[in-house]
Amino acid sequence: MLVNGRATRGGSEIQIDRTDVEAPVPLEGYTSTSRYSDFRFTSDGRLLIGAGLDGTVSIWDAVTGARLRSHPSPRANLMATELAISPDGTTILVGYLVKDGTGTGLLRVIRR
Repeated sequence: MLVNGRATRGGSEIQIDRTDVEAPVPLEGYTSTSRYSDFRFTSDGRLLIGAGLDGTVSIWDAVTGARLRSHPSPRANLMATELAISPDGTTILVGYLVKDGTGTGLLRVIRR
């Protein structure tokens, strides 16, 4: 279980700093050009979910840093800006913003 964990950006990668492991864990597939607007841990601390400004929602193993899944944007002109996760961690609500300057939003449900 995650205890006082946090996701931090350092250099060209994001690392998960956890108080219950010895060293930070780099996230697979995260580079210096990756841009994420929101990160959330599942309630059990096993998964880290990121909302990408390219519209992709990524799911990582919080212990190993391995990327388990990526869900591409449902449309090319969307950026994922907000995340909410159900208490049991099986459902993710993603808030998207349309990249047209109108402020129009879209919600999407992802089931793991």
